[in-house]
Amino acid sequence: MSRLLLFILSVVMCTAVFGEVPHLDELERLKSMISEKATIDKAKFNKVSRLKSQLSNAQVYSDKVKILNELGDEYTLFMADSATHYYNEALELCQSVGDSTGMYISIMKKIRPETIAGFYAEAITEFNELREKSLPDSLLPHYYECGYRLYSFTLNSIERHNSFYDKYFAKASEFRQLWIASLPSGSVMRDLYEAESLFVSGKYNAAKVILRELLSKVNEKSNEYAITAAIMANILHAEGNITESLRYYALSAITDIECSVKENQSIYELSMILYELGDIETAYRFILASIEDAAFCNAQMRVYNASRMLPVIEEAHQKETKKHERLMIASLLVVSLLVCGLILVVVVLVRQMRKLSRARARLHAANNIKDEYMGQFLELCTVYIKRLDSFTKLVTR
Repeated sequence: MSRLLLFILSVVMCTAVFGEVPHLDELERLKSMISEKATIDKAKFNKVSRLKSQLSNAQVYSDKVKILNELGDEYTLFMADSATHYYNEALELCQSVGDSTGMYISIMKKIRPETIAGFYAEAITEFNELREKSLPDSLLPHYYECGYRLYSFTLNSIERHNSFYDKYFAKASEFRQLWIASLPSGSVMRDLYEAESLFVSGKYNAAKVILRELLSKVNEKSNEYAITAAIMANILHAEGNITESLRYYALSAITDIECSVKENQSIYELSMILYELGDIETAYRFILASIEDAAFCNAQMRVYNASRMLPVIEEAHQKETKKHERLMIASLLVVSLLVCGLILVVVVLVRQMRKLSRARARLHAANNIKDEYMGQFLELCTVYIKRLDSFTKLVTR
């Protein structure tokens, strides 16, 4: 009985914990897509293969530089090391012909994958060297974007209470504003990072207005859509709307998978929230997917952040697994007791049925004997009645 009560209490407690996790179609879709990543990535590999084939056939300088930069663009959020390799080839090619503009573009492009791969010293050195150059006005938006991405990404490796955090935060904000001002009015990128700037400033409602408009018009299978959904999720999470923040993080992560983006953050954020809600199984699955993507891309900071939380989630996952094992054992014991009780009841019923069958047989035999006696009695009565009738007639005569 005590084990049965323990089992019931355990089930109730387990239901209470997991009852807080909302059921969202987006989360279920994300779970199914994680197992399909290898198939989806084939499109990325095919595109890269076509560009490499074009590169091997290219004869003109401008075509070679263009294809090398395109290869770098394809690899930046997919395999950071490969992106750096192709940007370096483009840089060397530009240097060989003295194309300063092409050199600046290749340098600014390769700073982002260098930052992703953890080469902060090289990235900051190259960026500072660009500051001393006389960049043409047409490259200033790229320069501001480069500065914003360099310092904002570096913030991921610094704790908020660290003395350097405010310094890098100010730098990232400065370059974000310069980049926004240099972009065409009404462009997707300008609206997107204006919304992010509003979010950072605590103007959540104004940011959500811009983001909702972007979500309605941006291609759902684009990196811009993933970023938009992620910023919306950040705002909703900050407001305490956990259900909707999970929905938008899931949408962002789904788009990352569809775009073969391995340098991602949304699936990591999902695992953290689900861990806090008590859905250890899904959190463990998502954190493993996050580490797998980060390692594939060689995104050192993402690997570090996810790996730092993995032991915590894994320990909780092991505890959860052991708890399920205990519940399973308790369930088996209860089921075994019920089966034993059922067998006992069946045995008793069979015995009672046999007794009843024997009683019915005896009753049937007794009924047959009774019928025979009754027949004989009635026959004897008939004989006596006839004799009495004859005697009556004789007396009358």
